[in-house]
Amino acid sequence: MGEYMNTATWSHYTWQRGMTVPTNHAVTIIGWDDDYPADNFLEGHRPPQDGAWLVKNSWGSGENEFPNRATGLWGLPIDPDDPAKGGSGYFWLSYYDQSISLPVVYLFDHSLFGAAAESGLDPKTVVRHQHDFVPNNLITPIPCDGEARMANVFTADCDQMLTSFSFMTDAPDTAVSYKLCLLGQGFTSPEDGVPAAEGEAVCEYAGFHTVALAEQIPVGEGQSFSIVLTYRMADGSSAYAASISYGKEAPNVKEGFFSRYSTAVIGRGESFAFRDGSWADMACRDGLLTLFGDPDVLEEIKAYDLQLDNFNIKVYGIVR
Repeated sequence: MGEYMNTATWSHYTWQRGMTVPTNHAVTIIGWDDDYPADNFLEGHRPPQDGAWLVKNSWGSGENEFPNRATGLWGLPIDPDDPAKGGSGYFWLSYYDQSISLPVVYLFDHSLFGAAAESGLDPKTVVRHQHDFVPNNLITPIPCDGEARMANVFTADCDQMLTSFSFMTDAPDTAVSYKLCLLGQGFTSPEDGVPAAEGEAVCEYAGFHTVALAEQIPVGEGQSFSIVLTYRMADGSSAYAASISYGKEAPNVKEGFFSRYSTAVIGRGESFAFRDGSWADMACRDGLLTLFGDPDVLEEIKAYDLQLDNFNIKVYGIVR
């Protein structure tokens, strides 16, 4: 940090080009100032022009309690006249910084709450169906020679109208075909039912995506339904999108690079993978073999204690 951060102004500029200083940390850009002075950066290594991003780091703020406080000593001061109040966790990053890479954009869609309001309902009646609760360290594509399909199955615990669904991509220009099925009693696969909605979304950027259904779909209490996704990458290949975290025995955890670890639990009947013409439950070894296609790869995943979570496919609705 000493070569790049002016802690008097909390202004950061990585001036070295290329891979001399590889990226090793993720932060969130929350604002910008086109007129932020270049003179605020370290003398001798200042950017060529004004302008900087306002960035929220992940090292905590003196304004918060654990776990968001951390030491509370890092970043722009909460009160410049009273340094004892600690740092805010924010800093300025030059537009011309040489280390910025792998940007991901998050667009927050409030249409779901709007749908509730238009129906005369309190936004608190919004329903979220999900199985993935483990923090993601990695979102990685797992290639498939044929057509890779992923599905999550949910069961409504009350009468509701399904309005939208969400998922995540890790590469630009990914085309995602989707099908929402209302499943019959004793269903044997995520497609063993009546299709209620189908379509395709083309995702220009990597990141989280929410797709509104063309029409709200009514489901009754106890009704099981599925959302089936097929990813087509920019080069035409098909792949699964896997959510992976580090377990207790993962090298990054044992060596102290990460202070926390995860334990993923996939329940039976929650997530399914399709390969070579058949579906497999991800809660079973057959499902994991379907996903990775190679037993050696699966053993390597286990050896490094990488925790595979449910597919990060969610469905949203409003209570009726």
